[in-house]
Amino acid sequence: MRVLRFRAWDHGTNKWHRFNNLEFIKEADFETITIKAIDGLCIFEQYTGLDDKNGKDIYEGDIVSTNTIWYSRISPITEVVEYQSDGKYAPFGSNDYAWDLSKTEIVGNIHENKDLL
Repeated sequence: MRVLRFRAWDHGTNKWHRFNNLEFIKEADFETITIKAIDGLCIFEQYTGLDDKNGKDIYEGDIVSTNTIWYSRISPITEVVEYQSDGKYAPFGSNDYAWDLSKTEIVGNIHENKDLL
């Protein structure tokens, strides 16, 4: 079973919120997730189930870097982790080049490190 973890970037305070308690409220034929104790406009990002080479959890919105083989040369590449409609996380599900998680490192995130993009 996949672990579901979230983090939230609060645009009002420019800080991360991490939480472990989600309250599931059954309404009609669906479930609504209610998050408590977070104020302001927050962007919620989900854990991908993947870790970088240092054992750090990779979340949506993280900026990751690796060396990849591109036209027979090793090239550094940096990309943003994004959820795709096919259920995979870009860039890890990309067919454009070989992405090696054992050499991947989180170098920042889209909220605090826009200069890396």
